[in-house]
Amino acid sequence: ASHFNAAGVPDSYMPRGTFVVLMLIFSCGVPLFVYGLQVVLARQKRAKIAHADYWFDPERQAETVRWLSWHAAWGAAGLAGFLTHTFGLVVLAHRNSPVALSEIHFWMSLVLFLAATAGWVFAQHRRFNKLPNSARDA
Repeated sequence: ASHFNAAGVPDSYMPRGTFVVLMLIFSCGVPLFVYGLQVVLARQKRAKIAHADYWFDPERQAETVRWLSWHAAWGAAGLAGFLTHTFGLVVLAHRNSPVALSEIHFWMSLVLFLAATAGWVFAQHRRFNKLPNSARDA
């Protein structure tokens, strides 16, 4: 079983080897891609942040890119953790007879991941939304 419905009942299957390869691609490749994309956009001054002209000004650009890269790393780590945990739940589901995904563990991890993502977004918003008083006066 490789996919489960909302009740934790398997509704799609694939060979074990294919599943393992996809698990590695999703758990490692997707977070690395997301991280890399965010870093590239930050370095090209194309990151979507409030007051981008101010934050990407040459005197603040290096610090802005450094902060966005660090922030992207935390987001990618959270995504990798969530995906790895989810795939771990799928593996554990095969220990049950009949095969069944632990709904409570999946939903709890999804809620935790979404809350962490909301905090991650809020942290970026808070960091770049307010301008120093000297910048507002200019």
